[in-house]
Formats: sequence, C-alpha cells, structure tokens
Amino acid sequence: MNCNDDNYCTADSCCPSQGCINTEIKCDDENACTEDTCDSTCGCMHNPVNCNDDNECTRDSCCTINGCSNVQVDCNDMDECTDDYCDPVEGCVYSKVVCNDWDLCTVDSCHPQTGCAYVKNECLCDDLDACTEDLCQPDIGCIHEPIFCADSCDRVLGCVPTPPEKPIEETIILEEK
Repeated sequence: MNCNDDNYCTADSCCPSQGCINTEIKCDDENACTEDTCDSTCGCMHNPVNCNDDNECTRDSCCTINGCSNVQVDCNDMDECTDDYCDPVEGCVYSKVVCNDWDLCTVDSCHPQTGCAYVKNECLCDDLDACTEDLCQPDIGCIHEPIFCADSCDRVLGCVPTPPEKPIEETIILEEK
C-alpha cells in the first residue's frame, strides 16, 4: 500500500492496524527572525520576518531568540548650538539654536561645547566721540549723552579749558619795553 499523499507538509507512514497515517510536520526552526510555513509542494519554508516599523527614529533588527527589536535612535550630535530631535518620517533633525537674550547691550553667540553666550561688550556703544558719555540700556541699546564741559569740548580730547586771555595791563607793559 502506498501512503504517500504527495503533500510535503505531512510525514507519511503506514500502520497495519490503522492504515495510512499522514502526520503534519512541524516547520518551526526555533528562529524568531523567520516566519515558518509549509507549502504542500515545497515543504517547510522559513521566510525572514520584516522588522521594519516604518519609523526613522528606531533601529530595526532581529534577534534569533527574541525576534524583532526597534531601538530608539540617539540623535544627540553633541553640539550645544543645535536642538536635536527625531521625526518618525525624516529621522534625526538638527535645528540651529537661536541665542538671543533680547538685551541690546550684549553680543550673543553660540559655542558648540558650551551653548549660548551673552557677553557684555564695553566697546559696543563707543562712538569714538570724547564729548559724549556712551551708555547702553538693555531695552533701548546705545545712548550717547553729551557731557558738560565748563569751557569747550574737543571730540578727540574731551573737555579742554579755554586759555585765559592776557590782562590788558600786561599787554601794554610788554609793548612799551
């Protein structure tokens, strides 16, 4: 008696008391990274599992024991001048940090290791005019107040006294000699 059922997914045998026995075979390869199926014309098939979760913020992999793993991506670029985040469609995104303390008396900058810096700059408001006092107010910016001089003001030297005029008596005496 021929017990072959031409099905590659069964183990065929014959038992004198029961006749033909076609037992389904187990295709489990004990690999969590494969989908185990059986095709009656081909037999056991072990197709790779698709672990792609369609999220660019995860690293997709498969471990033969535990199966799919979708580990969060670290987008930290170690640059304090960027805001780092992950977009599920685009992946890691690095946008430039805006360093603005809204103080018109500081020079604002960013350093990759330390981040935003706001430095007071004494030269920021210097108009190079010795006849003005240069000030800075955070909400207004540079102010150039005229300074009071008793006599006159030179833009380079600042306040300069006017030389006294010679008294008339001295002038006459000098002329007679």
